[in-house]
Amino acid sequence: MSSRISPSSLQSFNNDLIRNLTYLFEQRHAIVTEINDDEAQKETLTKQIQTLQDQLNALNQGLSKVTPLLADPLVIERKLTCRGVIMQKLRMKEELDRVITDTEDAYAEIVESSQALLNMVRSRTDNLLERDRKPPLSSSVMKSHG
Repeated sequence: MSSRISPSSLQSFNNDLIRNLTYLFEQRHAIVTEINDDEAQKETLTKQIQTLQDQLNALNQGLSKVTPLLADPLVIERKLTCRGVIMQKLRMKEELDRVITDTEDAYAEIVESSQALLNMVRSRTDNLLERDRKPPLSSSVMKSHG
């Protein structure tokens, strides 16, 4: 009997798939951790900005109403950069989620197909074994039925 794929190759493929899925899970976990850290830092900075804004507003109330209040370009740039980095990481996490889901779905289909194949092979093997166990009909028995 010749087999195109040996059991050791199947085991190797399975181990490689598990390694790759584990890597994807680790990458997703790392991205989620970074997102959470970035969001915590963003919250801290937002609170600091609000505190500074409140202080600035209190100072400006004591100053002449003629001086226009201009937003600090550096603060605006930091807000936008922080938001962009978080969005990029969220997109990366979503892509990792899609790859993991697609891989798990495809692997489930492979397992189902393998089970169906195994059931078919068992059924055919059982049929062959049953046929080999039955004694052949003799020619005299065949003539009397014919």
